[in-house]
Amino acid sequence: GNNGIAWILFTLAMSCWFIGEYTYSYENEYDIEDLSTFLPDFFYVIGYPLVLGFMIFYLKPRKDIITKKMILASSLFSLIVVFPSLYISFDAVRDADALTLFLDAIYPILDGIVLIPAIVAVFLFFRGQVNLLWTMILFGILLNVIADTAYLIFSLDKTFYPGHPINILYVWSYVMYGFGALSHLKIFKKRK
Repeated sequence: GNNGIAWILFTLAMSCWFIGEYTYSYENEYDIEDLSTFLPDFFYVIGYPLVLGFMIFYLKPRKDIITKKMILASSLFSLIVVFPSLYISFDAVRDADALTLFLDAIYPILDGIVLIPAIVAVFLFFRGQVNLLWTMILFGILLNVIADTAYLIFSLDKTFYPGHPINILYVWSYVMYGFGALSHLKIFKKRK
């Protein structure tokens, strides 16, 4: 059913992000002649629609209790959170080529898109209609948004380096996703 599809998409998303992390190289500059320099970005970007699909399929059975006010408030909050990253992206790379602008802007846009259903789900959590999984996913996504914004700032300043403290936020976002999945598994085992 919807839950099964949701968890398959979640697993695929985390797998894509793991491959993206694994193939990321600090020394590589983007080179249009060498497409392997885009491999991590390919896997990171592919992970976002999978996460969005996970959220949609997980929330689908609850569509009757999701109001337009929730969606509007979530969209507004998402826009407020993501706007600084977009502003920095477009302001800092005015003279850059289209590919660089695309790569700098795609992550804040995708972060904002996946943030909307996560916030809707947290509204439902506080009403007691979904479990702790969604709070953990929201925290994970928020940490990811903060980390992506900070990465953008530091990489534009050319001060990002291997082992930068910002990487801790990425690791903690994965920890939040893991705790969310663990809490859901505990509930599932109790129901059996």
